[in-house]
Amino acid sequence: MHTLTTEIQERVSKILRENKLLEESLRQSIRLGKLREKALNNLINVERQLKKSEARFKSIAMATREGIIIVDREARILFWNPAAEKILGYTAADLTDRNIHELLVPERLRSNASEHFSRFVDEYGKEFESWTKQFPAVRKNGEETILELTVSPFESLNGWQALGSFRDIAHQKLEEERLKFLASHDPMTGLYNRRGLAERFAQDLKRAKRYKHNITLLLLDVDNLKKINDTFGHHIGDEVLHRISEIIEYAVRDVDYVSRFGGDEFIVVLGETQLDQATTTAERIRKRAAKEIHSMDDGQEISSTVSIGVSMFPDHGHDLDSLVDAADSALYRAKKKGRNAISKAVGEEESKV
Repeated sequence: MHTLTTEIQERVSKILRENKLLEESLRQSIRLGKLREKALNNLINVERQLKKSEARFKSIAMATREGIIIVDREARILFWNPAAEKILGYTAADLTDRNIHELLVPERLRSNASEHFSRFVDEYGKEFESWTKQFPAVRKNGEETILELTVSPFESLNGWQALGSFRDIAHQKLEEERLKFLASHDPMTGLYNRRGLAERFAQDLKRAKRYKHNITLLLLDVDNLKKINDTFGHHIGDEVLHRISEIIEYAVRDVDYVSRFGGDEFIVVLGETQLDQATTTAERIRKRAAKEIHSMDDGQEISSTVSIGVSMFPDHGHDLDSLVDAADSALYRAKKKGRNAISKAVGEEESKV
C-alpha cells in the first residue's frame, strides 16, 4: 500500500512539473506573440509613415517649378515630374525605366557621364553628400540646353536611389555671356572697347617682351564725324562708324584685332609687324574708306575719310598708354596736314608718309 501511494505521488509530481513547464512555455509563447505583434505593428507604422512621406514628396514634386527625377543604381528613371516634362519635353511615359544617359545626355558626353555615375554609385553610395553641377542636356526635340543639377543619393525600400533636382539655365548663361561680352566690347560695332583692348594688349605685350617681337598700333579717327552728325543726324553718323569698322576688320589679318577706342576713334593692333608693313595696312584702310559712299534714305550720298597715326613697340613706347600717346601725336600731324592722311611716329619726331 505504501509503495502504491509513493508511486502515485511521484506521478502526480511529474504531472505537476510537466504542467508547470507547459505553463511556462505557454507564457513564453504569449510573450513572444506580443513581441511579434508589437514588431508587426511597428512595421505597419513605418510603412504608413513611408507612404505618407512618399505622398508628401510626390505632392511637392508635382507642384514645384524645378525638374525632379529619381533614378536607380543602373541609371534607370523611376520618377519624372511635370516640371521636368516642361523643361525637356519628355513625358513620364517616355522615360520610365529608360536609361537617363541614353536619352538626356548629348552623345559626345554620354560615355563620360555614364562612367562618372557608376563611380558615384560604387565609391560613395548613399553616404555621399549632395553635389551640384552644370551640364548640357538634350530636349525631346533634339535641341541642347544647359541644366543646373543637384543630386542626392538615398536608401529606399527598393534599394539605392538618387534624387535629382534641376533647372534650365540656358537663358541665364546667355545673359551672363552677353554681359561679359558687353563688359569688353562696344555694343554698336562689336569691337573691343577700351577695357577689352587693354586686357588683350596686356597679354600680347608680355609675349612681345619675352620673344622680342614688335607690336604696331594704328590710331584711326573718322574725319568730320561731328559735321556728319550735326548735318544728317547721329543715326547716319552711327552708320558711318559701323561701316568704317567693317572696312578696318576686312583690311587686317585674323591675328590682328580692332577696338573702338572713343566716339570717332579706332585702334588696330598688328602683332609682329614692322612700321613700314603697318603703314601699308593703314594706307589700305585709308583708301578703302575714302572710296566708301554712304547712301541716305532721301537719295543723298555722303562720303567719309579717316586719318591715321602709327606707332610701334618698343620704338615709341613700352605700354599701351605710351604707344597710344605716340600714335595720337602722329594722328594730330596727319589731321593738321589736311586729313585723309597717315603719319607715323619716328623716335621723338613724326614724319609724314
